[in-house]
Parts: sequence; structure tokens; C-alpha cells
Amino acid sequence: MRNLLKKENLKYMLFLVIAGILFLHVNRGVDFSDTGYNLANYENFPNVNHTWMISTVLSMLLGKLMTFLPFGHTMLGMNIYCAIIVALFLAFFYFALSKEFDYRYVFVGILMASVTTWGPFVILYHYLSYLLFASAGLLLVKGISQNSCKKIVLSAAILALNVFICFPNICEVAIGALLIIDMIIEKKNRIKEIMFFAITYIGVLLSGILIIMLFFGKNAYIDMIRGLFTMSQTATSYGPLNMVLTMIEGYIWNFKFFALFLVLSIIFALVYLKVKSKGVKIACVLLSGAVAIGVLRIMKYYGSFSFDYTDYNSTYSIAVILILLSFFISVISVLNKNLSVYARLLSGLVPFVVLITPLGSNSGVYTLLNALFLVFSVSLGLLSKKENRFLSSLPILTSVSVMTLALLFQGAMFKYTFTYRDYQDQYLRISKDDNKVLAGMLTSSEKKEYIKGLTGYLREKELEGENAIIFGHIPMTSYAFSLKNAISHIWPSLDSYPIKDFEDELNSLDYCPLIVYQSGYGDLLTKDYSESYSDKEILLCEFAKQHDYEKVYENEFFTVLQSRKR
Repeated sequence: MRNLLKKENLKYMLFLVIAGILFLHVNRGVDFSDTGYNLANYENFPNVNHTWMISTVLSMLLGKLMTFLPFGHTMLGMNIYCAIIVALFLAFFYFALSKEFDYRYVFVGILMASVTTWGPFVILYHYLSYLLFASAGLLLVKGISQNSCKKIVLSAAILALNVFICFPNICEVAIGALLIIDMIIEKKNRIKEIMFFAITYIGVLLSGILIIMLFFGKNAYIDMIRGLFTMSQTATSYGPLNMVLTMIEGYIWNFKFFALFLVLSIIFALVYLKVKSKGVKIACVLLSGAVAIGVLRIMKYYGSFSFDYTDYNSTYSIAVILILLSFFISVISVLNKNLSVYARLLSGLVPFVVLITPLGSNSGVYTLLNALFLVFSVSLGLLSKKENRFLSSLPILTSVSVMTLALLFQGAMFKYTFTYRDYQDQYLRISKDDNKVLAGMLTSSEKKEYIKGLTGYLREKELEGENAIIFGHIPMTSYAFSLKNAISHIWPSLDSYPIKDFEDELNSLDYCPLIVYQSGYGDLLTKDYSESYSDKEILLCEFAKQHDYEKVYENEFFTVLQSRKR
């Protein structure tokens, strides 16, 4: 038993805890919207909307390649493979950071980040963006501190490749400023390293663009950028200013709780370090813990967190306070000359991750909640450094520990309970007879019956593999039921897909594909247009009427229209 608990063995055992959390619920929940959108895009790549496909081309390609693996054509298989990818990256972060910081602090930080994530891992353009950004940051910091041009060049190459995971990642090149920060810290000439970094980044970026032009046409990349700007006009939440404002709004409400927590903790820490009386020191430590508990109680009173673990509110505000705290810790640590250059540069990486990660998403701080692996592990690791005399003082450690334990408890309950957009009190397993693609997944009895019903109908009528227009918030329909997409966009009801493009694609069809839509829209063949949700719905109604469609199947979730002209 004693040998089992040796430091090295314990370090590996702790990582298994993190890995176990990543695989929690890989078989629970069938979401036909965001999760299904990505799975459907992988299956249909490269025959999907060019703007979205080219802006996320590497994540799409990786997802497509994974579909060729055993069980890659199933939701359960893809969930497992994507969780493995995340686990491999976290292993890299965990063991790399454990060389600089106390591994127990790093473990707690990555554990906190793991229980806070809410997005499905199959959304590769998100998770690969976060993980590659963090990896590039670690390599850059390591390269600078070790004077290794190879690691600096590799970091730049990863950052450039990350642009092809998701185009807004082009903002991540800003971490190159760490080279300038190091020039200030070490007073070294880093012009050579800056040149290597810039040349590599630009070279890899241009090479990637040329490859895309070779495969998708000479105007493909320019058209993609134009398409993204058009998208931001049709879906205003994707506008650059709106994305920044959404991120700022995520901090505003919780900032007062953070300020109260931080100011009082600092006061008690300063008193603790100044006085010699043991009684006063003990009082400062106890009061720091009381402050953290008091702030949590105030937050609960104002509804900033709850014990409803099916809701993001159970962890969101506590996580935001710890993000702001991590930002504060990192800034203080950058200025601490007693820390090693490596530790100071790692701390300088945290603000870049916090500020840059949400860019390109309209979810604000919620996006960052999926990407806190480096933020929490580095900031807690900095507290383990004795050179950080103020931050490692007992009052600060006590107040941070209370807040950390609160997030770990809330996050663990959240992670255990929460299922993305398909939470149920009771789950039923989908069998191969019900649906081959979704076999092994757990969902509600109602959704299982809807899935089983449409699967049975398509099999009976030999319609599997047919071309179809999928409409509504059910983009996974083409994936789950092996239907080919008749138009380029798998989720055409999204505001980010311009109505003009939808109209042009409908008009260009020289045949009449199936139409499968969300039953909540009502009867598209008879409904009053004044009751329509959008102009796109009206366009689809007109298309169906003009081409003599009839309703051939309906349940409470799916409705199928088929043209008599087929």
C-alpha cells in the first residue's frame, strides 16, 4: 500500500480521476441540435456549406477521418474518440506543468476545469481550438525559457494550424507578445526568436491557404472570409462588437462579488504578513475563510448560483470569480521577480487565454468555461510557489481553497447530473434495432420512440440514403438516419445561413428531395404564413406547395414530406 502511494504512482492515479470524469456520460443524451450538427458535418464533409466548412476545415477533416474508425459511424463511438483526444491533451498539460508546480495543485486545477465543462467533446472546432492554443502557449513559454528556437517554431506552427481548426483562432497569434514580455523580464534580445516565430506562422498559414485553394478553388478562402462577414450581418450576435460585449457582460454582474472577496482577502493577508502575534495570524486565516463563505452566501441570496445541477447557474458564477482571481494571480506573478522566468511566462499566458478564447463565439464567458484547463492549473500552481510570498500566504490560500472547494463540489454534482440538452429523470438505451447510428446511447422514452418510429418508416419505405432537406433545430437528422443532404447547409434554419443562399439553393434543385422538419413548425402545407417563425420557413412552405409535396410520416418530433412528382 505504501509503495502504491508513492509520489509518482499517486500522480498517475490522480490523472485517472480526471480521465474518468471526461468519460462520464459519453453514452448519455441524444441532442439533435449542436451536437448533431457537428456529427452530421463530419459525415457529409466536404459536401457542406463552404463558408463554415473552410473556416473549420481541419476540425471537419479530423472528424471525417474518425468516422472511418471502428464504430466511427455511431454517436457513442464518436463521443468516446473525442473524449480520448481531450484526455491526451490534458495528460500533456498535467505532466508538463507538474514539472514546474506541485502536481497536487495542478491536479486540482485541471479537475476544476474538467467538472466545469458543459459542451460536448464532439464539437471539435471548439475543443481542438482550446487545446491547441494551450499547447502552443506551453511550447512557446518552454521555448523562451530554454532558449529553444525549435519549440518556438513548433508553437508558431501549431497556432497557424489552429486557424484552420476555426478561423477566429487567428487572434491567438497575440501570444507571440510573450517574446516581448520576456525581453522586458530578462532584458534579452529576442529579435531572432521573434523573426523565427513570425516567419513560421506566416509560412504555415500561407501554405494552408494554398492547399485549400488547390482543393476548393482559388477564391475559396476569400469567399469564406466574405461569408463570415455576411454571417455576422445576418446573425448580429456574431458581430465582433457584440461578441466582445457579450464577454464583458459575463463578468459585470459577478465582479462585485469578486471585488468583495479579493479586497477583504488582501487585507487579511497583509495583516497576517505584517504582525507577529500568533493569535492575530490565526484570526486572519479564520476570517479569510469566513469571507469566502460569506461571499458564497451572498451570491446564493442574489441567485448567482443554485443547487439545480441540471442548470449552468450551479457553477457559472463561482467559475467566473475564479477566472477573475486567476487573472489577478497571473498579473501579480508576472511582476514577481523572485519567480523563475518560466513561471512568470506561464503566468503571463493566463490573461491571453482568458481574453482571446471567447472571441469568435457568441456565447461569451460560457465558451471560456470549456477551456479553463490551463487557466486554473497554472494559477493554482503559482500559489504553490514559496517565492510568491503574498499569494502563498495562509489567508489567501484559505480563501481560495474555500472558493475552490465550492466549485469542485458544485462542478462534480453538475458534471454528474447535467446532460447537454437532453436531461431526463429516467433514461432508456437505444438498441441497434431502434437505430444503428444512435445504438448504445441513453435518452428519454419519448425521444427513443420518435427515433425508432422514423427509423422504422425509412427502412420500410427503403428511403435510407435518400437526399433530404433537413429543417428546424434537428441537424443531426441526416446523420442519425443516414440521409444525404440535398443542400449545402445541414442546419439551414440558423440565422447565420443567409436567406438568399437558402433561396438560391432551393431554386437550383432539379429534383424533389425528401423534406424532414421539426414537427413543432406545424403543417407546412396548410399553415397560415402569419404563424411562421421565419422567412426561411415561408420559402420552404412555398417550395413544398409548388412541387406537390404531401405529408407521408409524422410523429411529435419529426415530420416527413415527399413529392408526388418523384
